[in-house]
Amino acid sequence: YQVRYTKKQQYLSDFFELLLTTGLKQESGQFFTPVPVAQFVIKSLPIDKMVEEKLSSAKLDNDTLLPYVIDYAAGSGHFVTEVMHVIQSLIDEKKPENYNVNVAKALKHWKDDHFKWAINYIYGIEKDYRLVKVGKVGCYLHGDGLANVIHSDGLAKYAHPDYKGKL
Repeated sequence: YQVRYTKKQQYLSDFFELLLTTGLKQESGQFFTPVPVAQFVIKSLPIDKMVEEKLSSAKLDNDTLLPYVIDYAAGSGHFVTEVMHVIQSLIDEKKPENYNVNVAKALKHWKDDHFKWAINYIYGIEKDYRLVKVGKVGCYLHGDGLANVIHSDGLAKYAHPDYKGKL
């Protein structure tokens, strides 16, 4: 059985959303952002310019080829999964020959192995341990599985032990 896909499987995503809305009660001020709202917010950001700026200015020894994305209240992971799809589509459009050797190599790798970059650049932080699991499952069903969904408090100081070496 294949659980991790290289692209969004709509029927799995729809099934997951149905389970999420019927099986997980929103409590104590929790509100899950609907996918269309998350998509609107993400498309309102200049992510294409940020990605291009990072790729164009990358040095040969630079490990920061893409912008970091952090959702401090990841909830069910809608912002995490949707921003990953936007960045992957931007990567797929890039022509490796237009960049330096290091960037070109990374782009070719990321085009062949979708979302492989996410483990280094995408973070979700969630205080509710149940939602951390929901966010991770959501990532798998949306074609990823490599994003970091951390069980911690998004309002904690950066010196918080859960962030050490991660953010």
